[in-house]
Amino acid sequence: DTILNLIPSEERAYAIPWLKIAQFSYNVKQSSATGKAPFEITGLYLPRMGVEPGKSKNKAAGSMVKDMKFDLDKMCKALFKIAEQMKDRAEHRHSKAPDYKVGDLVWLDTDHLKL
Repeated sequence: DTILNLIPSEERAYAIPWLKIAQFSYNVKQSSATGKAPFEITGLYLPRMGVEPGKSKNKAAGSMVKDMKFDLDKMCKALFKIAEQMKDRAEHRHSKAPDYKVGDLVWLDTDHLKL
C-alpha cells in the first residue's frame, strides 16, 4: 500500500503486477538492524532473483528484459525510499530514554494496572 502511494495514479495499474518482484527485492535487502536480509534469517540463504537478463538474439526478448530490469530498478528505488521514510518517522517519534542510575527515585504510574 505504501509503495502504491509513491507511484503516480496513472501508472499504478501497470505497477501492480510488479509488486511481488518489489516484495522479493525487499526481502533480499540486508537489514541495518540485523545485518542480514529477511530471506537469510527465515530461510538461511539468499535465493536468486530469477530475472537476470540472458543472452538472446530475439530483439523483442532483449527489449522485454530491459523493460523488466528498468521496472525492477524503479521498484527497488521506491522500496529504499520507503525504508528511509519509515526509518526517519520512527526516529522522529522515538524519545530519548532518561538516564536513570541506581538509587534514583522515580514516580510510577499505576493507572492502567489492576492492583
